[in-house]
Parts: sequence; structure tokens; C-alpha cells
Amino acid sequence: SGLRDHPAPRATIADLHPIYSVYVSFYKEWVFYLPANLLPNVNPYNPLMQDSSPIVSFDNEPLLLVDSNDVVIGFEEKAAAHHGEGKLHRAFSIFLLNDQNEVLLQKRSPLKPLWPNYWSNTCCSHPRRGESLSDATKRRLKEELNLEAPLTFLFKFQYHATFGEIGSEHELCSVFIGRLSGRPKPVVNETEISDTAWVSINAVKEWLSDDDVNTSPWFALEWELITTDFAEHLTKTKP
Repeated sequence: SGLRDHPAPRATIADLHPIYSVYVSFYKEWVFYLPANLLPNVNPYNPLMQDSSPIVSFDNEPLLLVDSNDVVIGFEEKAAAHHGEGKLHRAFSIFLLNDQNEVLLQKRSPLKPLWPNYWSNTCCSHPRRGESLSDATKRRLKEELNLEAPLTFLFKFQYHATFGEIGSEHELCSVFIGRLSGRPKPVVNETEISDTAWVSINAVKEWLSDDDVNTSPWFALEWELITTDFAEHLTKTKP
């Protein structure tokens, strides 16, 4: 099925370095309210790690709460929307394929609070308040991978997955597919992604069923739907 038993909650930087706990709290607040062009090249979750990647995810960014019909019913900060059992919110997932019958996968950064170091689909995130899905998908591909591609909407679905006691994903997720020529190497944002790989479409199911490869639950669910109901989109070879 590709779904994994979740590990025990990982230590935070404050747990690992108690001397920095006050600094971490102050630094996160400071970073979140600076204009984007003034953000320092230090990760707010680990001020010891210098990184040239810009910070593109924030606990206080406003997400769109929705009902099961994807009608917006309110707004919530990202951290609160993922706390506990989570609140149903609008999200998207992207799969980029190439003309060699491969799909681009990413390994989530160890700094991610949910499913860190898990392999997942090319890109996934949330539109923010006042942002369309079209704008959000383009923005996120650039922010995480420095890639651009025309995208085709496939379907939307609702799922709920918990990560131990840390939090949950409770999303109504729109799934998109895009195509690139060749095997372009992404320029990854290391605050979001620790690794990428172009993987044969025929090998993805093996990845998802391999107990030695941790994969995100939404990746497994989405790939099952794509291969079952939208397989024709996997066989097209031109961008």
C-alpha cells in the first residue's frame, strides 16, 4: 500500500541544543515578520545551519479551510491547520514527468515537521489566502525546484493522515501533472527538499511497496489513483 508506520516524534533543535531554545523562539518570530527580500540566509528552525536557500514556508501563512465540496469556509494559520487531527484545507500535488517515462520525486527536508526525510511526489503545498491554484502551483515549483512546466489538472480528493503525535494532513487536494523534456536537474530549496530523483514510472510502485523506503501517504494514494484512472496521462511523451 505504501503507507508506513510512523516513527517516534523527532527531536527539535531546542531539544538537541537547550542553550539555543530561547534564541530559536525569538528568531522564528523575527524571521516570519521580515519582508521577503530581507530574510537572512539562516534557517529559523535551526539557526546553526547556514543556508543560501530562501525560506518559503511559514507557520503563520493563511491557508484556506474548506468543506468537502471545496467551498472556502474560513482561514487558518498553517501550523494550527496541521495541529492534532488537523483542519480540512485546500492543497495541491504536482507530478512532473519527462519524455523518458520518468517521474521526478523529492525527498522531504529533515526540517519538515511532518514526514521529514520521506520520499514524495514532485511538489506539494497549499494556496494561500487570495491566491489561485494556478498561481500557487507555479509559485511552488519555482520556490522548491526552480522549475517551470505547463500543468494539467487531473482530479481532486480528500484524505486524512496523522504523523504520530506531531500533527496531521487533512486536505482536499487537487492533483496536477506536467511534462518536461530530458532530465533537468532541479535547483532545490534545501529548507524544503533534501534530495530528488528521476524514477522510471514502472519502478514507482516498487518504491511504494518497499519497506526500506519511507514514502508519504498522499504520494501513495495519488499514484494509485493516477495509475488506475488516469493512466493515459503517463504514456504521453511530449511536454
